Amino acid sequence: GGDIERVDLKGLEGFYGTRRVAMLTPVDPRRYVEPTGSNGIAVAPANTQDGHALLLINPHTSFYFRSELQVTSDEGLNAYGEILSHEAEHNAQLRHQDWLRSGQTELAGKSANMHELEPLAAAVLNFVTPYLGGVVAAMYARSDDGTLTRIGAYGFAHQEGHAKVIQPKESLAAQAANENRILTLRELPPDYIKVGSGLGETAPRELLIAPISNHGKIKGVIEIGFLHPVRERDTEFMELIGPAVGASVASVVYRHRLQVALEEQQAMNEELQVQQEELRTANEELEEQSRALEESQTALENQQAELEQTNEQLAEQAANLDLKNAALTTAQEQLRDRALELERASRYKSEFLANMSHRSEEHTSELQSRETISYAVFC
Repeated sequence: GGDIERVDLKGLEGFYGTRRVAMLTPVDPRRYVEPTGSNGIAVAPANTQDGHALLLINPHTSFYFRSELQVTSDEGLNAYGEILSHEAEHNAQLRHQDWLRSGQTELAGKSANMHELEPLAAAVLNFVTPYLGGVVAAMYARSDDGTLTRIGAYGFAHQEGHAKVIQPKESLAAQAANENRILTLRELPPDYIKVGSGLGETAPRELLIAPISNHGKIKGVIEIGFLHPVRERDTEFMELIGPAVGASVASVVYRHRLQVALEEQQAMNEELQVQQEELRTANEELEEQSRALEESQTALENQQAELEQTNEQLAEQAANLDLKNAALTTAQEQLRDRALELERASRYKSEFLANMSHRSEEHTSELQSRETISYAVFC
């Protein structure tokens, strides 16, 4: 490398021409800086007529003192040509890496801050498909059971003609997800996928199927159809962005699950609040019932105390009654004994009177007999 000296047209005419012309104004030697470096052009032996390598060295020196040096040494030229070839290859690798990194960076910017799978798939496919030169594409999200569900499409002529849900082991997309490797399909059937445009429909020639993953766990699959053969850099780019896209899908799925969990938690909290309100109302009712029970208990205790007092009074009255009953029983026994005595006395009296009456009748009868006898005698 180095600086290249600038020379105007008059200078060229004065140096190379046959007609004399005014030369450039002399430059102060103290301010003049001699250009440095050189250019080299190498020609491989296969591209020369005599089969020898050629090297043209053009030093970056003053125009008026420059010279071209041609070297024809095969060994030196081949070595220099190899260096230039390596440099060209290195530059090509740098350009390739820059293409990969630029695409990765731009895709990261376009797919950032996505909270739903459909907008994320649209952002990914709308960038990746034209970036790789594809014409049709689809993106699938993979569930825990291995089912693939289409979440986005690009360039489809009839989306309803392509599977929206792919069961495990049903297609090559499921195979790519199960094996976690990129698949390339060539010579596709004419009716496999149709590319739609304003001018009509056509079928892609080749198909690239790339899984997307997050920490080794497959999160989905991207299918891209091409009208030209799939290049190695297309596969390398899909390998490069697979983890990033998979992480984005995992983040959206996790955010969705978290949102569902939060909504369920909110619903549970609302239900819990209702239950707490019902429980508070029930507690108030229980407290009211408890106060009523306490009042009833107090009333029962008072009644119990009154009843105990009444029982004590009844017990005293019963004791007095027992005493009276005992006295009455004693009096009854005395009366019974007196009645027995009276009965015996009455019986004795009756017997005495009966005896006396019998004796009186006998005496009367005896007297009458005597009087009869006396009357008879008298007569």
